[in-house]
Amino acid sequence: MLSYFTKICDFSLFYDYINKLGKSIEVLRIPSLDKTKLKSNHYWIMPLLTKLPALRAFKMHKHSDHNIGPDFFKFVSKGMAYLQKTGRNFEKIQINDLLGSASADNLYACLKPHPSLIVLDFSNNKISTADAKAIGKVLTDFRNIRELNMNNSNLDHTTTKEIADGLMRAKQLEVFKAAHNTGMAISVKTILYNLAFSPRIRHVDISDMGSADAEVAEALYKLIKISGAIEILILKNTGVNRYLTEDFYKAIGENKTLQYLNLDFTQATNNGMLGKAVAMNAYKNGALTSLSIMQFYGNNAYLQGFLMNMSISVKDHEKWYGEEKIANKMEKEDLKKHTYCNLKFCNMGQNTISGMPFNYKKILKQSEPTWPLILEWATKT
Repeated sequence: MLSYFTKICDFSLFYDYINKLGKSIEVLRIPSLDKTKLKSNHYWIMPLLTKLPALRAFKMHKHSDHNIGPDFFKFVSKGMAYLQKTGRNFEKIQINDLLGSASADNLYACLKPHPSLIVLDFSNNKISTADAKAIGKVLTDFRNIRELNMNNSNLDHTTTKEIADGLMRAKQLEVFKAAHNTGMAISVKTILYNLAFSPRIRHVDISDMGSADAEVAEALYKLIKISGAIEILILKNTGVNRYLTEDFYKAIGENKTLQYLNLDFTQATNNGMLGKAVAMNAYKNGALTSLSIMQFYGNNAYLQGFLMNMSISVKDHEKWYGEEKIANKMEKEDLKKHTYCNLKFCNMGQNTISGMPFNYKKILKQSEPTWPLILEWATKT
């Protein structure tokens, strides 16, 4: 009904709708309205919010043809203040393509009345410094936030720092999404450092953020090494692979919680180490079962190195996680290589791997891989 309200502009119908259905509505999604067609400006937001007692989630998005101005958020903040007086709280707030100059200094006033917030979604916005400070303060003050979505929010050095400061104290956070923010590459390391010490973080997505550097790679290593909860790590199109060190792959190999790693479009440099990390993770009873490496290999030699390094020995394990002196004294059975791989999903799309010189049957005779289909598929491509 709200989607077509600007076409009808009938407030009697509007209030009739609220009075009849308001008590049962738990999730409300409203578009911006063209205030030039409204005699009362954006006042309509206030009764809408105050007459929906069951409301748990509030979603706002901007119509592409509307220039809403700061009045929109002033009326939203007034409606939120009324809700605070009546003891009502939202669990989720989503604001899409509305923040920036229009929100001015009003964002915190809109969020402050809802200390029980669980999900914050500010995707597809042009976040201002004032917006970022408000979000950082909410992350610091509110204790129940589990998900923060900042995808395509135009984050830059300054706004990324404000978000990072808030994340340092967001100990209940489980999901952090900040994909498609090309301006945050030089500052994202601070976010990653803080997330490494977040005890519940399980999903991190910083894909398509621009070119990473060695400091970002170091922060990712610490995230994998320190976190005891991370399950999903999406690094698509970050260019970070060229900076990942052996320590990063060692951390992947011994991590007990990571289930999905995405390195799409990151250009393979340490392909052998990635295969070895997959094998070590399986050898050490890790959880890594899904891997995506689209456009990762430039030729079949890279893929060959990846697959061959899934075969490891007890000596290889000792060298990575023990003492090299002890490893060098090993012999006989400790030198025999066996293939270890718990992957159930592996996306290798758009890789150049034709002419793979693999003898699949020979590999099967030499080892007992838990997932040999990857080898079979490679030889038939």
